[in-house]
Amino acid sequence: MKVQQVNRFERNDKLSFGYRREVILINTMLQTITINLWDDLALNEGQLLKENCIKNSIVSFYNLKMSTYHRFPQLQSTFTTGMLQNPKCNETERINLWLEHIVGKRSLNRLWVAKSIKECEEIKLEQLMDKKITLKNDMHYWFKATICEIENKSKPWYEACASCLKEIIKTTKGISCSNCTKQHVQIIQRYRLRMTVRDNDTSARLTLFEDVASDLLVAQ
Repeated sequence: MKVQQVNRFERNDKLSFGYRREVILINTMLQTITINLWDDLALNEGQLLKENCIKNSIVSFYNLKMSTYHRFPQLQSTFTTGMLQNPKCNETERINLWLEHIVGKRSLNRLWVAKSIKECEEIKLEQLMDKKITLKNDMHYWFKATICEIENKSKPWYEACASCLKEIIKTTKGISCSNCTKQHVQIIQRYRLRMTVRDNDTSARLTLFEDVASDLLVAQ
């Protein structure tokens, strides 16, 4: 389970603020499920999940809805959404047995990564850079490469708009977001790593964001 920081944004009426927090859960099939929690759920239940995300907590949500956020289908909380942590039911007992016998002392996230890689198609960096392969929208790919250089290791973050997560613009008139076209936006810091990688004779520049970037920094 991964729980992002809560984001505050200005509502369309420009008179109040709302809150959003993204929660990524893993089910017993090692599939990820993304849920966007809004307002009180983002602040309260979302914070409770963040404080317990290092544990293999079992979470149940009810009265969610499916909608599109940033052009991707995701589950969203509603005014009637509720959350139960480690609910007392037969399904919880079944999941606990699965955690004990299948996961054990291993990291659930590592199991998910290993499964995801097995389901991806391996390609060469040369194929990607020279456009020798047609990438499908509904497929995931992976390639093996060596990190040659991390260009911004001393400052692996950028200042972003809390509403749309795009990089903000600082001028003599203040701070604005070119994407939201808003003035005096709230600023948050987000991880961003720029690097050069090499696969045999082919090199490429990659940009990694947020969890992927922070995980790599910890590994370094």
